[in-house]
Amino acid sequence: MKTLPDEVKPFERTPEFDASSVPVGLLRGHHTSHGVWGAITVLQGRVIYRINSTPAEEVTLTPGVVGIIEPDVPHSVELLDGARFFVQFYKA
Repeated sequence: MKTLPDEVKPFERTPEFDASSVPVGLLRGHHTSHGVWGAITVLQGRVIYRINSTPAEEVTLTPGVVGIIEPDVPHSVELLDGARFFVQFYKA
């Protein structure tokens, strides 16, 4: 599992999302800005985190399993089992 670099610091956090509030853009391929990392934290249920790099990866996130978003790497999420989650963003 990927980890955040030591030099990044938190700067912004999304609200909590569920199936009724998640922005449609998060459900299809998108990416963070250059130099911006993210950490997907699941509060309930499961989130499938798809990383559209070479090779492609798919990780099932659950409470306690955080998904790390690398800068400029296309990715998407799928919510399962009543998932609730938020994303904390980081930069140097």
